[in-house]
Amino acid sequence: MTARRHRLGLSSWILIGAIAGVGCGVFFGEYCAPLGIVGDVFIALLQMAVLPYVVVALVANIGRLSVAGAWSLARSAGLVVLLLWAVGLVTIAVMPWSWPGVETASFFNATFVEARPPVDMLALYVPSNPFYSLANNLVPAVVLFCICLGIGLIGVAGKEGLIAQLDILAEVLMRVNGFFVRLTPVGVFAIAANAAGTMSVRELGSLQGYLITYSLAALILTFWVLPALVSACTPFRYRDVLAAGKDAMVTAFAVGKTFVVLPLLIDRTAQLLRDYEIEGEEVESAPEVVIPLTYPFPNVGKLLALIFVPFAAWFSGAVLAAGQYPTFLGAGLLVMFGSPTIGIPFLLDLMHLPEDTFPLFLLSGVITMRMGDLAGTMHLLALTLLSVAVIRSRFRPRLRALVVFFGVWALLVAGAVVGTRAGLKEVLRGQYDKDRVLAGMQLVEGSVATVVLEVAAPNPVSLAPGQSRFERARARGVLRVGFEPDSLPFVYFNDAGALVGFDVDMAHRLARELELTLEFVPFTSRTLQEQLAADHFDLAMSGVAGTSARSGHMLLSRSYLDVHAALVVRDHRRHEFESGAVVGRRRLRIGALANGYFAEAVRLRFPELEVVELASHGVFFDNPDLDLDALACSAEAGSVWTLRYPHYKVVKPRDVEIAVPLVYPIGGSAGTEAFAEFLDHWIELKQKDGTVADLHAHWILGRDAEPAMPRWSVIRDVLHWVD
Repeated sequence: MTARRHRLGLSSWILIGAIAGVGCGVFFGEYCAPLGIVGDVFIALLQMAVLPYVVVALVANIGRLSVAGAWSLARSAGLVVLLLWAVGLVTIAVMPWSWPGVETASFFNATFVEARPPVDMLALYVPSNPFYSLANNLVPAVVLFCICLGIGLIGVAGKEGLIAQLDILAEVLMRVNGFFVRLTPVGVFAIAANAAGTMSVRELGSLQGYLITYSLAALILTFWVLPALVSACTPFRYRDVLAAGKDAMVTAFAVGKTFVVLPLLIDRTAQLLRDYEIEGEEVESAPEVVIPLTYPFPNVGKLLALIFVPFAAWFSGAVLAAGQYPTFLGAGLLVMFGSPTIGIPFLLDLMHLPEDTFPLFLLSGVITMRMGDLAGTMHLLALTLLSVAVIRSRFRPRLRALVVFFGVWALLVAGAVVGTRAGLKEVLRGQYDKDRVLAGMQLVEGSVATVVLEVAAPNPVSLAPGQSRFERARARGVLRVGFEPDSLPFVYFNDAGALVGFDVDMAHRLARELELTLEFVPFTSRTLQEQLAADHFDLAMSGVAGTSARSGHMLLSRSYLDVHAALVVRDHRRHEFESGAVVGRRRLRIGALANGYFAEAVRLRFPELEVVELASHGVFFDNPDLDLDALACSAEAGSVWTLRYPHYKVVKPRDVEIAVPLVYPIGGSAGTEAFAEFLDHWIELKQKDGTVADLHAHWILGRDAEPAMPRWSVIRDVLHWVD
């Protein structure tokens, strides 16, 4: 008799795929980037049949109940399900405190100023048009529609035929989904290879925060919260509950699928009921009814996937405000009636978080899926035992046991949060480098011959009678440009002492096309008008906002770029400034550039605020003794300043939508209008040929801000097969 050859299961192949993918990414590095497309295709295929299956399965499972059975289930198991959901959601809401507030900042992101429509709670939860809900992937509304449809089917005569057809359709959808599930090793390989080959060490280090937090939450729920809650409210002892679920939990963890252990779990639950001599017709059939019927509903193991949403916010440098948690948890509970592969992308979009973090969710699923199945198995056991206790009037919470339960729960969660937070803070300490990135930036293209004056002075060559400044610049071969020092990101000195920035780049391009050299002359916002009149420079190029006051005293070019009003505040105070209406009612001191647009705008819009005029934006950051609550500036400039000072954050009050044009003030003299007309045409040309867009992407969005360094890989850094 030949020995049976051992065949690896799907979970083993998934693990092999993940390990092989990481190895491939480490070996080939950035050459694995194209595998990201394979991962995206796999994700889309995996999601394809899930929502239709949820619709069919929910309607069929609810519709097959009798009226009496549905009422009994709703009365006992329904209340217990709500209790367990509450326990799970409280744990989920607390665990994100595990992630420390690390120094982080980023360049400006255009989505920051995009008007975001408020969440339509009615459309999200109420399926007034089920087809619209299905087409727009509004999972909570779809779930509610299916529940109502299933309840309506309960009392219909002759429903058996329809339910049989729905069961067939559900099986077909499961087979379709099962086919793509079999491709999971390939998909996970592609995702892991792309991540390991392209993600930075910092990003990989941050991902462990989610894995640790998820695993600790799963262990706390599995081995204390659920069995201890059963023990505190029923006759079942804690160790007996754990013993009854031990085999099923181990099997579910090993196989990576709770569904396969349902028969084993039913048998062990029934045996525990017999051991405690809890009898009765309803009791004997309870495990066989409650476990299969509640399996499609979200269990705490499945709900743990919601931890990824606040993690995605932390990972990307955003924050989920406390006021967002009710919407997040409420919608999250309903979307988990379906698959997390559908629910998590929906929640990321709902919370306005980057969807490109979703592949990390799938990659981490190799570990979290098994931990979730562990907690999910214990959830089904606890649900059945608590339901039976309610049915047989054995649900009797004991005060002393509940005190112990809540006390140990609080200590375990607090220990997990504090320990993880301390560990991650140590791991991520000293990894902030965006200030060095900003200081190391260079001009996008080559520069012309340049002189940067330390002290402002009039042009050494006086204007001849009837000569324009433009004609003098041509004759002398030098264009004098005014600049405001440290006017990030438009003008500033990098760590090599070179003058760089958006407008410096524009000045070099202008001088190159006019075949002139450059002289940069410093000015301040207070002296701009005076220095232009005194012939210190021909034009100012330093992120100057076009205002009505300035247009009345100097000639302004057309706008070359629009920026958006925002506030820069201390990180811990960012939530205080999310509403302009609230800000306007408070006694606050707001800093703003002297004689600038934002000082004027704050005075007109919020007369209750005290405006303190500053010589430069840097004064706000370098002088905390001024006791300023916020800095009013553009979101574009503020974002770049926070790279230098990461403990500050840019906030755009949701009810303040202001776009501000940036212009180049021009010195007045005979023939100035001709130069102004030329400059307007030149700006229009630079806007249309992509120059302004390219410089905006580099200096404001941070594209290519860091030198493109290849990701470390064996093929390049060890074997030296490629350069």
